[in-house]
Amino acid sequence: QKGNEGYDWSCGYRNIQMLCSSLMNIEVYRNKLFNGLGEIPDIHGIQSYIEKAWTEGFDTIGCQQLGGTLLGSDTWIGATECATLLRYFGLNAIVVDFNSNKSDSIVTLKMRLENWFTRYFRIESGFNNNNQNYNYFDLTNSSNNNNIPKDFLPPVYFQHDGHSRTVVGYEKPHTIKKSKSINFNLLIFDPSSDGKLIKSNLLNGLSQWKNQIKRGLHTMNKLQYQIVYVTKKLMTDNEREQSKYITSRLDTDS
Repeated sequence: QKGNEGYDWSCGYRNIQMLCSSLMNIEVYRNKLFNGLGEIPDIHGIQSYIEKAWTEGFDTIGCQQLGGTLLGSDTWIGATECATLLRYFGLNAIVVDFNSNKSDSIVTLKMRLENWFTRYFRIESGFNNNNQNYNYFDLTNSSNNNNIPKDFLPPVYFQHDGHSRTVVGYEKPHTIKKSKSINFNLLIFDPSSDGKLIKSNLLNGLSQWKNQIKRGLHTMNKLQYQIVYVTKKLMTDNEREQSKYITSRLDTDS
């Protein structure tokens, strides 16, 4: 996370930084992002790039909702602004909505989240590699992504009301508990966590890192979540132009 400003409002920007830090390990993404400069900008830089995307006509609705300006403000941003920035640079960023309108369907929502993350993170790990999964996530090899390693899978931008985080994987403990959702942990980098402490614990073999990045699905009780993930299909100029209007996939059962 570059810079230390905006602790209480900058989670969206911090997660964009984390997602881009992963993407920039791959040359074709690095050449696209931030005009190929090879560096991830601070929060003000990201605000400036989002405004440039708005000027070019990306996400005009979101632009209007946020007043048309971000630079120098403490305005919260979310999943659509993340997708706007990535699409501006020609990356195919997909937004997925998970909605629950009734409190008694939260359990179903959690199951859909578990199913989605399981399918996503297993695709490049040698599990469930069928055409349906590849087509859904648009991760198949194509003529314009042949320089992207097959085993590379970017983190996921994970948004809910009031906060966003970055998901880098999942864990299913062997011990089976009564509630299925208790058996499923997302591995999360949270902008509000102490990244230096997590790194230190990992490097020193201390088990405390587990409590710092594991988040059980049973603790997630919001009625709506949004996900942004990046496919391996880099956009053509025409596809980039068509992507300016930000829509989302409504996930019902993955």
